[in-house]
Amino acid sequence: MRERPEIDYDFRPAGYWDDEATLQLLLRGVASATDRKVIVAYWEAGRLDSLPYALAETLAASSAGEREIACFEHGPGGPPSVSVRARPIPHGIRYRVADERGEASALAREGTGTPWTLRELISFIDSSVPLGETGGFARIHSEVYPQLALHYRHLVARRGS
Repeated sequence: MRERPEIDYDFRPAGYWDDEATLQLLLRGVASATDRKVIVAYWEAGRLDSLPYALAETLAASSAGEREIACFEHGPGGPPSVSVRARPIPHGIRYRVADERGEASALAREGTGTPWTLRELISFIDSSVPLGETGGFARIHSEVYPQLALHYRHLVARRGS
């Protein structure tokens, strides 16, 4: 990967699950009041990735805790968009690439409980999505990694010249 000096490839977000809407999605499928309290406590402590195994497995069985961290969108009439998604698992985070129907298009990879750096995310994307395909996307965006699109814009421009 050729790095650009204006991009902070060491950028690491504080977390993926830090907004109230995500918490509400997580709690939607949890019936037990005790389990809900435990999840909220871990959430408030910023340690959702350290949930007790049984609770983390319950969340992992549904897509409720999954968060899109990057999206590659094709133009109208093109193939399905592709997104990179993260989900808390016991003692870590599971990452996967999926199309807009939610079907996995690459093998999942697991990481520690710390979100990936931009460099690690790009490495995962480049190993999961054929490089030639990244140039065919009309829009690349990430609410979590603001410089992701800039990296791929430079990559596509360099390949086009």
